[in-house]
Amino acid sequence: MYSRLNPASREIRLIEISPTLDETLPIRCQLHTVSLDTHPEYVALSYVWGNLSDGIKDILVDDKPLSIMSNLFAALKALRDDRFEGRPMGSPNKDISIAMFALLVRVAEFQRNSDSQRETVGEIMSDMLIPVDDSKPTIWFWADAICIDQSNVEERNDQILLMGAIYSQARFTIAWLGPDETGNLKHAFRLLSMVESFGIPGQERITSADWISSHPEFLELEEDTVLFNRYWSLLFELEQLPYWKRMWIIQEITLSRKFVMIAGNEMLNLQTLGMFCNFCNDVRDSRILKPSFVSLRLWSIFKREFNQIRSSLIFRETADLIGDLELNYSLYFIALDHQCRDPRDQIFALHGILKNLNRPDYKKSTTEVYCQHAREWVNETAEMDILLYRGTKSHSDNELRLPSWVPDWQSLSEEGYLSSLRKEFDLGAAFNDLCTHQPSVTLDFKLQCPAVQLGEVESVTRTHRNDLDRLDIIQLHKRMIHRDRYPRGVLLQCLLRAITCDGVLNSRSRPLELTDARTLDFDGSMSLYLALLLILYSRERQKGGSIIEIIALYLQTLGLSDGNGQCTQYFFETFPGLTKEKNWIQPEVWSSILYDQASTEEMQAFLYREDSVIETTEGFLGWARAPGTRHGDMIFAVKGHERSQLVLLRGQNSTYIYLGQCCVLGLNSKKVTELIRQGEREIEMVTII
Repeated sequence: MYSRLNPASREIRLIEISPTLDETLPIRCQLHTVSLDTHPEYVALSYVWGNLSDGIKDILVDDKPLSIMSNLFAALKALRDDRFEGRPMGSPNKDISIAMFALLVRVAEFQRNSDSQRETVGEIMSDMLIPVDDSKPTIWFWADAICIDQSNVEERNDQILLMGAIYSQARFTIAWLGPDETGNLKHAFRLLSMVESFGIPGQERITSADWISSHPEFLELEEDTVLFNRYWSLLFELEQLPYWKRMWIIQEITLSRKFVMIAGNEMLNLQTLGMFCNFCNDVRDSRILKPSFVSLRLWSIFKREFNQIRSSLIFRETADLIGDLELNYSLYFIALDHQCRDPRDQIFALHGILKNLNRPDYKKSTTEVYCQHAREWVNETAEMDILLYRGTKSHSDNELRLPSWVPDWQSLSEEGYLSSLRKEFDLGAAFNDLCTHQPSVTLDFKLQCPAVQLGEVESVTRTHRNDLDRLDIIQLHKRMIHRDRYPRGVLLQCLLRAITCDGVLNSRSRPLELTDARTLDFDGSMSLYLALLLILYSRERQKGGSIIEIIALYLQTLGLSDGNGQCTQYFFETFPGLTKEKNWIQPEVWSSILYDQASTEEMQAFLYREDSVIETTEGFLGWARAPGTRHGDMIFAVKGHERSQLVLLRGQNSTYIYLGQCCVLGLNSKKVTELIRQGEREIEMVTII
């Protein structure tokens, strides 16, 4: 079936789908070999391969049977048979199916609208129709499962190098989202098109949320729907499609000239979806503020949901910046939520965008691919950003036997990862002044980097979902008072910041200094107070009895309430942004805060994580994003080219095992620089295996 392709001529195969008016006939395709250098006209397909459990179907390719996954079969059948909604112009040629003709009309209209009507629909269509001879125009498609000989490893290696060119040279790309048997995707598409009408033409931006007021149905709260509203639940269903979790779609979306999504017989332009995602981004980043008529629960939907689609589109938005070497690697983390059938494709699938990645080679093992990718990352950038994320598994669960510092990309995408602490420990200037060495990786994948040991872990308190009800904040508070490391007035605030990993204060671009504690604003103070109430609530809810009375007693035990039910000075030192005119410790005040579902759900996201509160041998408080942290683990600042990080390492003979990130309140760059210059700490080269 497959003849050899010439890599030097950048040859690829395209398929022609034989038209028919009889939908019961098998799908028949013809293969055509072309060179990308001749700029052939074709349509690229983007779709989910699926699993064998989804079923396989047979088609005929050059009159020979070929088994393909059922989802691709459904896409080909839809292209051949379905009647796409559109306004046909004239009569289709008898050799082109009505479905494909209607498809061309719709896509041509999309292109005309997005190109400011520089071409007519007819002109665009004539470009897309491939004249085989004077009387028989047709359409050619590219679909990887058919156009690449999947049994030929050499061909797969060569063709993956051309994937970027294949999608960027295609006249347009069709994303097949599925047959839409329920019709919900059609309604989701139309909802997005309506939302787009409120945007600013040409800017792909919706600048406020006032448009929601003209549609009261968008504000109705319905408990029996996924997102408490039937309309936004439709969009949630769209996001939950397997398509958006597929790693390969990132380069397909990024590089395609035109991109059209199809579900059933309904179409949607990528620009329409992008405008809604931009709106959600602006809400999340507080560039668009919540109107008074929108409930907190509904507003939290825009802040928290649709991340999977957003991450799929962000590469397209930053395409002009991708040439930057360091950005190339750091952008990789955006793709962590996407998955592949072949774990090596977690690296290879971005080759068309991130040009500095290794040449794809399916003869290499997964371990080889991951290790070589990590080595190039460090050696080319001299940065340590690769340590920013790690999986929820401990190093002992490493099935691929990777070095402790090398990410298991497949595990990260499937089982989740511990997100970056997002707080830069800016010691770069001090390291650059005092040490000229840069991080590097040896041929046997040992990471060597300049580092400063800053202490050891003395005790660990788990704060994960399964441990939060055992978190004894009263005893922790007493112990920290006895250690006298932090100013008495802000000690509880520091403790809450350690428990929440400063996550509730993440609007800041850096970790708060201790001197900032007394100027914490209203939002930060309220978030920390809610965190405290949730911790106390989690501890007592399993015990029965009057939770409100017990929490009120805890507030008094912590010194936040006096014996007469009034806020103490310690309360306002801990939460300085709260107004002194309000008695925040009265149950009728804080219980209303505690039972606000939207607020508590957002706070629980910061409390229920794979983090641990740590106390160091020097009496500092901090938190560790490292599974299995234990007494004796060592805290280091490791050097990157511009950014340095606090990490936890565990000694193993003369080397170390990387455990994960950490942060310590009070250990800032100024303090560490002072320790180095005074000779109390010294920079050493550590080897991480």
